[in-house]
Amino acid sequence: MDKGYSRFEEVKLPKPKLKKSVSIKEALVRRQSSRVFSNNPLNLDNLSAILYYSAGRNRNIAFPERRFYQSPGARFPLEVYLI
Repeated sequence: MDKGYSRFEEVKLPKPKLKKSVSIKEALVRRQSSRVFSNNPLNLDNLSAILYYSAGRNRNIAFPERRFYQSPGARFPLEVYLI
């Protein structure tokens, strides 16, 4: 069940797009960290992808509550707040 806050506006995020032709090897080789930050806000497409692949549900028909991250006992005690 998703938590909601009636005093805040709900923002519908676009469905994230993932390039499916990237292999795990390529993703790991191309991964990089950066400590250079920008004052520009994230657009909704990027925000949607970050939230979906870090905290979202993996819409698997056989396991509808499966997530992209592990959780002992499948409890998934995670709440994400954007500030």
